Amino acid sequence: MSPAQIAATSGLAVLVLCSALFSAAETAITSISRTSSRALRKSKDKKDKAVVALIDGRDATVTALLVGNNVVNIGAASLATAIGMDASREGGALVAAAAMTAIILVFGEIVPKTLASEDPARAARALAPLMAATRTLTKPAVAVFSGANAAFARLLARVFPADASRLTEDELRLMMDAGKRDGALGESEHRLLARAVDFSTKTVREIMTPRTAIAAIRADADLGEISAAFAKCGYSRMPVFSGTQDRIVGMVHFKDALFAREAGETARAKGLARKILHVPENMTARDLVTELKRASLNMAVVVDEHGATAGLVTMDDAIASIIGGIRDEFDVDAEHPRELVKVLGPRHIKVPGNLRLDDLNALMKLSLDSRFYETVGGYVMERAGRLPDRGESVRDGALLFRVIERGPRTIQRLDITVSEKE
Repeated sequence: MSPAQIAATSGLAVLVLCSALFSAAETAITSISRTSSRALRKSKDKKDKAVVALIDGRDATVTALLVGNNVVNIGAASLATAIGMDASREGGALVAAAAMTAIILVFGEIVPKTLASEDPARAARALAPLMAATRTLTKPAVAVFSGANAAFARLLARVFPADASRLTEDELRLMMDAGKRDGALGESEHRLLARAVDFSTKTVREIMTPRTAIAAIRADADLGEISAAFAKCGYSRMPVFSGTQDRIVGMVHFKDALFAREAGETARAKGLARKILHVPENMTARDLVTELKRASLNMAVVVDEHGATAGLVTMDDAIASIIGGIRDEFDVDAEHPRELVKVLGPRHIKVPGNLRLDDLNALMKLSLDSRFYETVGGYVMERAGRLPDRGESVRDGALLFRVIERGPRTIQRLDITVSEKE
């Protein structure tokens, strides 16, 4: 080979190497996860700080690398064509172009990008000087291309206006799941956001206290009975009913009863009762909060389609559906159904009958659903078609529900076993 051919071949090898470095750098800077980015920002190492500076100007960095990569690829293709034509007049250029395409594709793109994607942060540290130098050298070209890109983007925005509501709920959930996988969102953060998204569709029926668990006061109760009722339940507000709980006429606050007693009055619960809101079961939690705020109330009676009392719901219940259970000094001895779950084995647990189906599904990774009931006890009654006796078992596919305790009208505790087939 002549000195000129040796120089041309060496130059070609250098251009292919530069193409590989540019490709690796591009992949490294665009593949760094948010978790790695946070770690780099906390580091005091100079190389890490250099990478952070490149990440902060990621668009300019990528544009500079693309400009550099295209320049060396075009140069390599031109030089390879010249070498091919010099070596063979007939068909040399075609052979050189085909060979150069394969070399650049494999050694200038696929291999370096694959290697850089395995550990983007490490690759970015190693290639940070190259990326910084490329940004400096191509700054004029980057300014021109960035300006052209911005102008083209504005033109497209006029021709094809963006939909203001283009982010759907499903897309938002996908983003949240991706953030959890990447480590940008912790478990508690992801759960909080998921609850917030569900808030607009969650119904009052799902968060209310059922009728059977309501603590209420008779309309004709005197101050002594009212005080005793408040002392027993520990609540600050209680509904007042006339005759039956289907006729809730208002709500009494313990302060009103306290002040009346201190003043020596002989009022009855009905006389102390404040107004109370009545809402349907299918009202969403979001609409409930809006209605309670509009009426300046904290409590509402939930009624079914026949006008009968189905339950009671408060502002705290709505807030707890997002941030979780809220406790005060009077809730020390009150255990949430989730806290009464006992895990006896990988496929064997004991649960209270009033545990919500959603909580059981999350705990055992199931997908149980009921048309009429919200709790595990209700689901078992639905599957059995009646109220099972104590000790009786109900099978549902791979699940075996055994009633441990039951009341006159409800299942109080269950033993659940999942067969090996599940």
